[in-house]
Amino acid sequence: MSTRRQNAYQFEGDQLPQWIEAVRADDLLNLHTFVNGLERDLAAVTAGPAASDRGACA
Repeated sequence: MSTRRQNAYQFEGDQLPQWIEAVRADDLLNLHTFVNGLERDLAAVTAGPAASDRGACA
């Protein structure tokens, strides 16, 4: 597996936009579908972890 592909599976939450770009730039077709779903409701995707970090989700 290439380093680029290995990195596609590892990222921090604040790096989500860069991760999405990297997935789109590679031939990771299964992840393209996943990224499409993330982008449909990106606000909820990014707000979810922040809410749980504050203890809002038990």
